[in-house]
Amino acid sequence: MSNRFTLTRFLLRSLAFHRHLNAATLCACAVAVAVLTGALLVGDSMHISLRDRALENLGKVDHAWVSDLYFRQELAQDLTASNCKTQPAILLNGAVRNASSDNRAPHAQIQGVGTDFFDPAIQAPDDKSCFINEALAKKLSAKEGDEVLLRIPKPSAIPRESLLGNKDDTAVTLRLRVAKILPGAAGRFSLFQSQLEPANIYVSITSLQKRLNKASKANTLLVSGKQAALEVLLKQKTRLEDAGLHLRESKSFIALESEHVFLNSMAQKLGNSLNTRPLGALTYLVNSATVNGRSLPYSMALGIDSTEVTSGVLLNQWAADDLQAKVGDSIALAYFASDVSGRLQEQATTLTVSGVLPMNHPLADSALAPEIEGVTDSDKISDWNPPFPLDLKKIRQKDEDYWHEYRAAPKIFLPLATAERLWANRFGNRTALLWPKATPGIREALQRSFSPEEQGIRFQPVKEIALKASAGSSDFGQLFLGFSFFLILSAALLIQALFRLGVEKRVREIGLLHALGFTPRRVRNLLLCEGAIIASGGAWIGVPLGMGWAKFLIYGFNNWWLTNLGEGFLHFAWTAQSLVIGFASGTFVALIAIFWACRGLRHLSLRTLLSGQFETDDVATKKSRTALGIATLTLIGGIAMGLAGVRASAQIQAGLFFGSGFFLLAGFLSLYRAWLGWPRESRTPFTLNALAVSSSRRNPGRAMLVASVLACAVFLLAAVGANRQTAPSTLDRVSGTGGFSLFAESSLPLFGDVQKQIQEKAGADTWFANAQIYPFRLRAGQEAGCGNLYQAAQPRMLGVTESFCQRGGFAKENVWAMLDKTFDDGAIPVIGDASTVQWLLHLGVGQDYVMDGVHYRFVALLDQSIFQNELLLSEKNFTHLYPQETGWQFFAIDAPADKMQVIRTALETAFENAGLEAQPAREKLQAFLAVENAYLGAFQSLGGFGLLLGTMGLGLAILRNALERRAEYALLRALGFRFSRILKLSVMENILPLTVGMVAGALSALAALAPALHNRTALEPLRAVAFTLLIVWALGIVATVIAATLSLRFNELSALKNE
Repeated sequence: MSNRFTLTRFLLRSLAFHRHLNAATLCACAVAVAVLTGALLVGDSMHISLRDRALENLGKVDHAWVSDLYFRQELAQDLTASNCKTQPAILLNGAVRNASSDNRAPHAQIQGVGTDFFDPAIQAPDDKSCFINEALAKKLSAKEGDEVLLRIPKPSAIPRESLLGNKDDTAVTLRLRVAKILPGAAGRFSLFQSQLEPANIYVSITSLQKRLNKASKANTLLVSGKQAALEVLLKQKTRLEDAGLHLRESKSFIALESEHVFLNSMAQKLGNSLNTRPLGALTYLVNSATVNGRSLPYSMALGIDSTEVTSGVLLNQWAADDLQAKVGDSIALAYFASDVSGRLQEQATTLTVSGVLPMNHPLADSALAPEIEGVTDSDKISDWNPPFPLDLKKIRQKDEDYWHEYRAAPKIFLPLATAERLWANRFGNRTALLWPKATPGIREALQRSFSPEEQGIRFQPVKEIALKASAGSSDFGQLFLGFSFFLILSAALLIQALFRLGVEKRVREIGLLHALGFTPRRVRNLLLCEGAIIASGGAWIGVPLGMGWAKFLIYGFNNWWLTNLGEGFLHFAWTAQSLVIGFASGTFVALIAIFWACRGLRHLSLRTLLSGQFETDDVATKKSRTALGIATLTLIGGIAMGLAGVRASAQIQAGLFFGSGFFLLAGFLSLYRAWLGWPRESRTPFTLNALAVSSSRRNPGRAMLVASVLACAVFLLAAVGANRQTAPSTLDRVSGTGGFSLFAESSLPLFGDVQKQIQEKAGADTWFANAQIYPFRLRAGQEAGCGNLYQAAQPRMLGVTESFCQRGGFAKENVWAMLDKTFDDGAIPVIGDASTVQWLLHLGVGQDYVMDGVHYRFVALLDQSIFQNELLLSEKNFTHLYPQETGWQFFAIDAPADKMQVIRTALETAFENAGLEAQPAREKLQAFLAVENAYLGAFQSLGGFGLLLGTMGLGLAILRNALERRAEYALLRALGFRFSRILKLSVMENILPLTVGMVAGALSALAALAPALHNRTALEPLRAVAFTLLIVWALGIVATVIAATLSLRFNELSALKNE
């Protein structure tokens, strides 16, 4: 075999000869790669778990249309093509209660589906039974065979907050038998994405149709297949009726009407698109019309855009005769007007009689009044059953005779502009569009102009939206990399220290290579090649270790940190991209650390190398001066940032103080580094303490490794741990609870004066004069807070009443008045929770969130509030944007803390049928804070592993010191020093960097926590952190003693001989 010298042979033999230290370095490289790879794989696992759950929730559904109206069920058959299958459904929110117990689920998802919805192996429920999923069964403590009571909203064609809307009969009840409990994905269907399982109940669609009086109707279409063909079919097959519109013929007109009574802007745009311009009509019920003391009760008034009605008021002949009115007389009209909440107030206006129309005039037609159940279908006025107060004493026989002959024919006629001024509301300003009956082809022309999309009939690509949302509310890969940053840094420092130890051990060898003619660059490249081989070997080991590390982290999230994720939701998954990135990035980090370890060779002469020295006194002094300069700059910078933070706004104050703490940490460590390398006093007294201090300065690099790793770990553990939040124990108005004791939410909307209703239902014994309910309007959507891991494409919206704005709360200044602000560009002012807006929506004050083409501009942010899941806007803007959302579903209750439980019980009992559930404000806020604390807990745990690596570095330093100084320790023993004194010397010199690191980290953390300490929010968690750090310091001392004891057990005679 040839013994010719080659670089490859040199590298292999060098690696083998230094195998013990190389193995330790390889393990540190493996740790760095494992941590990086594991963090990326946790991000992959989260993303894939979200995607899998989204796909499970949707099943085979690709597109969906959920309507506010009920449309023809047969539309589903019309839209079914060869490449897509369409199923009708009725999807509602409701409340469910176990009929044999008090267990209830106030917020259940009711799925009215047909036989094709389920897997062929599952027989669909009949009209008297239902299926429930495991989540609902758990809430109800229900089993197969039990009966449940289902409370669902009753459809109302007429808006309930309009004059003719019924505000009392708002729900229906079904009693059903639980035929099956669907496990897992089979019972998890939902169009709204959440990692938590919905509380689902599946009911036969025909059963719901019968109970809701909506035969052959549905409010949802679920489509499996391609959308391109679907859009073509939608244009071809939809009718006016599917948008809630219909044509009605009278003696003289063809009227386009809405089942909601009022035509919305889209319907008016459709009618006005025809070549023949229609007449706009607004019909309203007038309580009384009075002329010269004569009064006419309950009459229909018609506002019409006609050349025959241009000013004043026209009466039909019957009304003119009854009132004995003539042209020029003043006429007083009294009528009910509903405010934004639907409360009725009688108002009056005085106009002038400008003419009389004959009874056979085309406008005097009963068909021009919209069909109103309980009014226009009654045989007599005295049989009316309207939702507004009716004084039957005012009804005369002649009024009944008129009704019998002319029905709801208008008696009063006004210009349309006048009618709009008096009776237009948020639901519309027309009740019909009229064409002369002789106009040909109106229906065909309307159908040709009918655009499903313009009328709100559009399918949403729910599967595409779900997959986009599964990217998560945050970049989880980056988040977990941030969590693991300190762990990666600790591993890198450990790699650098280990490789540096190897280089120090081989200083004479390196000097010999220089003497044999190897250039410094070539020697450095040889060392780097060795390091690259070690790093790549560690990377190959680190990748499978990273997979195991990721599985461990996922177990921690499921069982320790984020236990509310949902059972079985987060599971391990990987992508090749993350494995490659983890391998390459970890190797790069290791190579950087190795390169840094070799830097010191540049300044060493051949003589210095051959003498076995790694650093000369001149170089050490120069480094100390540099460190002193860095310390001066960073300490000044830290103090300056702290002073700036004192006067900064709350939003940037925390960042400034955290930056101040970080700068101070760097300053303290730089001061320590400067002290380690500073020239020593020649007159230092020879004592054991002085000897320990002097020995601890012999190798600044090792001392800095221990101090730096421990200081960073302590800084992060203290800063993060003390930021754990708890809800305030007192009802403070400026806190996240706003000073409220309870918050409640109902499945079904409540109407009218909720405070008055609860007083009537609960009685005076359980209600108190100093308690106040503040209702909110709610537009359903996705939870926008950190509890929902999906991106919230449609956040929940709350409409804030004027009374709530006047009360204020949640901030030192009353920010709620800003919701009434107007912007020139039409943006809508909104307020949100700071955590949600900044971290999940990635926006801030003055920035816009765009949803459905509307720009919502943030005018203020609330700090750690209970509104983390919602965006808040004024009630005025809410009702303008969402006129179809009626009633109250969210409530803030301001009540004495000692009466909270009594009031909670009274509320839930009084509004049980509406599915109202109340929750203490502090408990609700704590649930939000628990999610933030869970992330902080994960960060702390990973920081703890970094502290473990720091402890390993400390042990390594002790071991290396002992190996280098065996001859010195043997000489001390020969001079008469007892083993216990030598052990004390070793322990003291190693405790110094341990103590410096922990003290520097703790002091810096206190600066970072200054705002929290000032507000006393960090005092309680800081006590726990301080106790933890004391334990860590004590364990560090114990570990130092053990390591020193083990390292001092060697053959003293052999050590002296080698010396």
